[in-house]
Amino acid sequence: MTGSMRAPLDPDIMSAADVADMLGLKEQTVTEAAARGELPHRKIGRRYLFSRRAITSWIHGMLYQP
Repeated sequence: MTGSMRAPLDPDIMSAADVADMLGLKEQTVTEAAARGELPHRKIGRRYLFSRRAITSWIHGMLYQP
């Protein structure tokens, strides 16, 4: 993580950097997709937070769409 960003206490909660690593994307791509509503997330101030379960479900939904 960068700067003063600390890891959340709950391992299910991920930062944009964590999601970027998981998906093999740039952090900016993840935050832009979240801002457009393309990724499930919560925004607290300027920080985007993601649920590992929600991202995994989103990926499975994308893979198994007809």
